Amino acid sequence: MYDLLAAACREQGLPAPAFDSRDDPFSVTFEQDPFSAPRLRERGLSERQVTAIAAMHGRETITNRDDREVIGVTDRTALRDLSDLVTRGVSFA
Repeated sequence: MYDLLAAACREQGLPAPAFDSRDDPFSVTFEQDPFSAPRLRERGLSERQVTAIAAMHGRETITNRDDREVIGVTDRTALRDLSDLVTRGVSFA
């Protein structure tokens, strides 16, 4: 069970959780925010994408317009950046 949960976390770009079975009830601790700038950079996101995600963190969506306003890029660049996030499976929900 531990290995399956750890593998599922890694597949989603998350660090493996810490398990503690010394106390009752059993506990699982997740240590890092998957949307922190260092984690996003580890996943290969560009600085523009990291900045956009930081600005929009906590919202369910990022629109092309949001990205253009926050980052100051063209419509085409915003579209490429956001399409890449979708391809990589980055989700805000």
